[in-house]
Amino acid sequence: MHTTHHFKSRMSQRGITRGLIELALEYGEQHPEHIDRTVLGRRQAGRLLADKQHTLMAKERELVAARRELQLLKKLIDKGGVIVVENNATLITTFNLED
Repeated sequence: MHTTHHFKSRMSQRGITRGLIELALEYGEQHPEHIDRTVLGRRQAGRLLADKQHTLMAKERELVAARRELQLLKKLIDKGGVIVVENNATLITTFNLED
């Protein structure tokens, strides 16, 4: 997007970074009275922050679970596989595949 010298000067003077501009343009809303303005206010940013934190925490839990599964798969490979015997949804016994 093209920027003016005035825009760059005001960014610098007001401590507004390119990242803040990108956030405002991506998540902000058009001002109801001035259609040429995009607004990302404190409350809206707070809600967005909470949503992003919640999403990140869920992804971190998924990552922990995936790492645990990787560890278990490595252990299963080291054992040569595992056999599980069940009958009528009751687990009867288990043993290593390569005995």
